[in-house]
Amino acid sequence: MGGIFVSNHVCDKMLSQQEEMVLALVELQTRVLGYPSHNIPEEKLKKTLSEADFGEFITKQPDGSYAYPTLLLSVKK
Repeated sequence: MGGIFVSNHVCDKMLSQQEEMVLALVELQTRVLGYPSHNIPEEKLKKTLSEADFGEFITKQPDGSYAYPTLLLSVKK
């Protein structure tokens, strides 16, 4: 109790077609390295954390200032 979980990951929200291409390349690179996926949909992450009794979500959506769409999320236990 009292812990904070912070996530900074590639998300499923695209701002442009160029970012969609970059995300596809990041996903390909991740899979070639042997990981199953690098993209976590925001709603799936929030649902899973809620089921683990986390609350008070704070999120920052992608705003175009990063190389690829990044979701910043923090949540308290």
